[in-house]
Amino acid sequence: MTTQQRRPAAPARASAANDAFEPLDGYDAALRRVECIYPEIDADSPSYRPEAAHQVYVRMRLFIHQGQPADIAVRMAANEAMALT
Repeated sequence: MTTQQRRPAAPARASAANDAFEPLDGYDAALRRVECIYPEIDADSPSYRPEAAHQVYVRMRLFIHQGQPADIAVRMAANEAMALT
């Protein structure tokens, strides 16, 4: 062992794989919020309507295709689809 002091190890950085899931966390939170507002699209709700959930999904995919982040797309899609029902 040398007499030179060792520097403390730098804190470990989150892996790239973990970084890739950050937007999904935002999406999951947004989805939970819209499911609370619109229980018709929550598969665990007694008010669940598969056709309403499908309409939200179709609109969400369109918004994502247009460049919206998934968390914003799901909110926009739910608001739009549920306004029509």
